[in-house]
Parts: sequence; C-alpha cells; structure tokens
Amino acid sequence: MKRMVKASAADLKDYTVIVNFAGYIGADEEYNVFEKNEDDAIWAALEEAKGDLSIEEVEEVDDGEYEVHVGFCGFVGVEEIYTVYADNQDDAEEQALADAADDLSAELPTDDED
Repeated sequence: MKRMVKASAADLKDYTVIVNFAGYIGADEEYNVFEKNEDDAIWAALEEAKGDLSIEEVEEVDDGEYEVHVGFCGFVGVEEIYTVYADNQDDAEEQALADAADDLSAELPTDDED
C-alpha cells in the first residue's frame, strides 16, 4: 500500500536509519531517507530495505512445500531459510520475501554510533 504524504521539502529532514536482517551481526545497512519524523523515517527505510532482500535458492522439498533461501544486501553468509507452502515457485518466493521482510528491524543511530 502506498502512503500519501503531503509535506513540502521544507518539512522534511534527512535521517540515517540502520536496518538489520534477522539479527545477524554485521548485517546492518544504512539508509538515508527524507521524512517528516523519526517514525516515518524508520517506515521508509524498512520499505527501501525490502528491495534489498534477494532469493538465493528455492527447493521444493515436498508437494507444495518449499524451502526458500533469502539474503540481504549481498552480505556473504547472511541468509535465512523460509519454509513456505505454495501452489508454485513464484508464490513461494513471494511468500518467503514477505516473511523475510518481517525479519527486518530498524533503528536510528545514537550519537555514540555516528
């Protein structure tokens, strides 16, 4: 769902948001977004990070049961396996990406993290 934002450029602030995938140490990516407030910045960064999730491998392990390997930002060794039930491989990939999006977390850096 697309969000409708009615703000002028003067209302927007540049935020740096750190997004992590599945709690992996070192799997943090910084996103710079222009938003009205911190909550909107976190939402925007998470939406952008969804685009950095990638399907690495798909295996049909049983009829309609798939194991889908999902990576984040091309980080080596950062991969989660999602077991999903779907009618076909495309649906399995879509479902795994949605599940992986739920494993993204975001935070604004504190002053000592800058």
